[in-house]
Amino acid sequence: MKTTKRWTIEILLDEVDQGTTRAVARLDTSEDAHLHGQGTWQGEAAVAAEIGDDVAVSRALGEIAEKLSIRASAAISC
Repeated sequence: MKTTKRWTIEILLDEVDQGTTRAVARLDTSEDAHLHGQGTWQGEAAVAAEIGDDVAVSRALGEIAEKLSIRASAAISC
């Protein structure tokens, strides 16, 4: 029988100071695992409004991707 799993990601964005954007991402898996990632972007305030969120979120998700890769590699090695 085919099993469907649901993984959800919550992303919180905030402006730490003028021109610094921070993203915190949390991945919740079907197996009740929780992985967190954080990313920031710092630049001119005018530019931060346009791309700061995108860069910060991509870095936070990249950190989660790295953690997933490490976890998978460890499981394969066992």
